[in-house]
Amino acid sequence: MKSLQYLFLGGLATLLMAADCSNKDSEFYNDVFINSPNLITVEDNAPYSTGDNLVILANFPRAIQEVGQSTMIDLYKTTGATAFTFSYLLEKEVGAGQWSAIEIAQNNLVQNDGNTVAYGDFVLAQTVYDPVTESYRYRAGVQMVQPGAYRLRFTYNQEPSAAIVLTSDSSNGNIFATIFSSSADLDGGGYYYFTVN
Repeated sequence: MKSLQYLFLGGLATLLMAADCSNKDSEFYNDVFINSPNLITVEDNAPYSTGDNLVILANFPRAIQEVGQSTMIDLYKTTGATAFTFSYLLEKEVGAGQWSAIEIAQNNLVQNDGNTVAYGDFVLAQTVYDPVTESYRYRAGVQMVQPGAYRLRFTYNQEPSAAIVLTSDSSNGNIFATIFSSSADLDGGGYYYFTVN
């Protein structure tokens, strides 16, 4: 009878431990998710001509406001990140309502702040922390080499949406932050439409 009680207590302890364990990857990997709008803008230089640059700007302070929260989040203190990475791509209209991603060459990228690398049909962009201004800075663009109707969208490996995903380059075991942002320059589907003459 005593061994039955021990077996029951052992089973109950196992059940309670299993109920307390989280199966959320975000808790295991030390991830946080933040919603903070309008961290990225498109410098609208319409009308565009061949040779003009489509410029993307991300310049946000280390302390940002999260939607629904009253206190600011200090990104640099929380993550230790010296950079936040996001991506974007350009599509060209190839037929009525039909769009195709265009190849972007590294030599067609124009960079002022941050880091930018072309990976075929998308651009990997990185805001870099500036300790003087205590902000993350990115300003770079794509030189438009052919006329036509274009659209820009963010976040390469995801269905088009108005969300722009920025991920922290965290260090030393700090929290890994994913920011879901937006841009007032995008339409409801997450696109910025423009024409190059």
